[in-house]
Amino acid sequence: MVKSTRFRSIGVAAAAFVAVGALSLAGCSATPTDPAGTPDAAESPTAGGCGSVPEIGVTDPGGLLSTLSADVQSGYNAYPYEIKESAWSDWKSQKTDGFTAAIVGRRRPPRSSRPTRAHSPTRSRQPGSMLC
Repeated sequence: MVKSTRFRSIGVAAAAFVAVGALSLAGCSATPTDPAGTPDAAESPTAGGCGSVPEIGVTDPGGLLSTLSADVQSGYNAYPYEIKESAWSDWKSQKTDGFTAAIVGRRRPPRSSRPTRAHSPTRSRQPGSMLC
C-alpha cells in the first residue's frame, strides 16, 4: 500500500505555520527579568552615564548658533566643522515679483494608480479598431 504524500505536505506546512505563530507571539509577550533595574524607554540616561551622548560642543566663533532655538543648537553637538556665515546671507534679489515656484524632477505616481495595458483608455479592446 502506497501512502499519499499530499497529507504529509499539508501536515508539514501546518506545523511550520504553528511554529512561526508561536515564535512571533513569544517574541511579542516577553517581559523583562528585572523590572526594577531596567530603565523605562521614556527615561533619558543621566548625563555622563551609560547611554548618554557626551557634550562635546561646537566651534562657533561668530555666535551664529545663539540665534537658534536650544533644540536646534543641541543638534549641532559634536559638529566637526567650524560654523561660518553663508557668503549669500546678505544677498537680495533685484527682482521683487513674478517668481514661479516649481518642483523640478520626474516623480512617478505609485504603481497602483498607473493604468495597465488592459485598462488603458487609449488602448482598444479589439485589435485593429481605433478609439476616437
